Amino acid sequence: MKKFLTLVLALAMLMSLAACGSIAKPEAEKTASNLIAVCLPTLDNPLMGGIGDAVTAKFPDKEVKVTSADGDPSNQVSQIQNYITMNAEELIVMPVDANSVMSALADARAAGIKVLVCGTQMSDTEAYDCMATCNQFLVGSYSAYLVKTWVDKTYPGAAAGSIECAALTSSLNEDSIDKSNGMLQLFEQYLKDADGNYVDADGKVVAESAKIENPAYCPALKLVQKTEAEMADAAMTAFQNVLLTNPQVKVVLCCTGDGAGAVSQVYMDKVLSAEDQAKIGVFGCGFIGSEKDYIEGSVAGTSVFRATVAFGGGDLPGEMAQLAGSVLDGTAEKDVWDPIALVYMDAAGSLQMKDVNNVGAIRMENVNW
Repeated sequence: MKKFLTLVLALAMLMSLAACGSIAKPEAEKTASNLIAVCLPTLDNPLMGGIGDAVTAKFPDKEVKVTSADGDPSNQVSQIQNYITMNAEELIVMPVDANSVMSALADARAAGIKVLVCGTQMSDTEAYDCMATCNQFLVGSYSAYLVKTWVDKTYPGAAAGSIECAALTSSLNEDSIDKSNGMLQLFEQYLKDADGNYVDADGKVVAESAKIENPAYCPALKLVQKTEAEMADAAMTAFQNVLLTNPQVKVVLCCTGDGAGAVSQVYMDKVLSAEDQAKIGVFGCGFIGSEKDYIEGSVAGTSVFRATVAFGGGDLPGEMAQLAGSVLDGTAEKDVWDPIALVYMDAAGSLQMKDVNNVGAIRMENVNW
């Protein structure tokens, strides 16, 4: 009887503790939240909006939340921490700043959340299940290379520094800085990497005595203005101001395709003659929205947006959404390097998307303007 009473008391205590929620479920028994969280640096451009839409469409049976850090690394860290508390199934993160989010992402993985990092390089492999990234310095460098080849074709034999050029850059995050610095390789005689080191044709750091010629270097151009501007509205305003002080600018590099489209429109609003229009070239980085229409319009006389550099494939939001599915089911590779392609209209009036190397250093490519 004494043993029986002891057992009854023990059972009663267990039931009381359970009713009060004092017995936590083992970690392995936690119920999945059915939540897919997308943490983006901003939502003010077509690419970011497209990523959110593509991921939402990819997971119709799950709750997809898309948040913007508004360019603030601390905001993004707080959002990630909130999603950890909400026990998200997967975090899809395009970092504002890679170093700022690494610890929080490592915490997410430790909590059993799958992590896909897109668009930047992470030094801590514990911070992600899959990293899909692109060498943004190469993206910018290939945009510079497109400019160089177009100038050589359009201004044969031009004297050094005789053609005015402007650059619309960005310092939003490390990737934007790398891409912008890549664009400015247009003015570097020798091949360098994102940190300013001399490199060989494979992108390996070399001594100054071993430096080699940069295929994107264009001595005919003179950089007269460099200003910060990313997306369409900012780029349009910035370039209108550029033209107030430097009305003879004929070549413009833009750190986004959206911005390049806006700059092209500024020129077209001037109602240029066909001869003047043919001597103007705007170049971008990215191929996600209306870039195709602008570039095709450059041979129809409705645009001066000549070329851009595509990265992440022809459908970057769709590719990211597919990769998010692979991360969730455990089939994704650890590191995925996005492809890079030159996008331009060739001499026959056809749109070209020419794949180029996506690691190392830029190489000479045949661009048939």
